[in-house]
Amino acid sequence: MPREKLILICQSGGEFVTNDDGSLSYNGGEAHALDINIETVFDDLKLKLAEMCNLEYESLSMKYFIPGNKRTLITVSSDKDLKRVFDFHGNSITADVFVMGREGFKHEDYMHTSRYIFLPFSCLMSLRAWIIDFHF
Repeated sequence: MPREKLILICQSGGEFVTNDDGSLSYNGGEAHALDINIETVFDDLKLKLAEMCNLEYESLSMKYFIPGNKRTLITVSSDKDLKRVFDFHGNSITADVFVMGREGFKHEDYMHTSRYIFLPFSCLMSLRAWIIDFHF
């Protein structure tokens, strides 16, 4: 059965340190957990991370390590990149991501931003039937 979600462990406010073997580790800061699925839209995730981590939306950057490689950080900047995070983590339940940017989320700039609503397929089919039955 394919995995339906991946829990992102979103770390921010710390710093990367190079270890003796050349690998990187992340020290300090805070961590938050967020669920994503294959339908998650990058811009929606970025907005949620900016608000949660109190970072300017435009400056926010998200990076991760490919499993088994702690030397190279990969940047996530699109829906395709976010799907790749989901795919790279195979059967994992969690994935560590590192969120960086300038401090200062401005709530008023995003109060009217539309948000996607994800419904189970069965709900969508019921809604479709209702629209067809009552509006055509």
